[in-house]
Amino acid sequence: MAKASINKSYKLNAKGILSIEDNIVSIENADTGELIELARLFVDFADRPVSLSINYDEDYGSDE
Repeated sequence: MAKASINKSYKLNAKGILSIEDNIVSIENADTGELIELARLFVDFADRPVSLSINYDEDYGSDE
């Protein structure tokens, strides 16, 4: 299938501490401390083909 010459794309970027409690996955808003459920953030992407990526950095030489 050829890609259209005009494309409208949607994306979501979030940075914060990931929380998994009672099978609810949330991310902490670093500015407010509020936990936001990923399901709430993903609602506009429901029933669409998507790709997900998640990563974290670890300081070199860290004991963790």
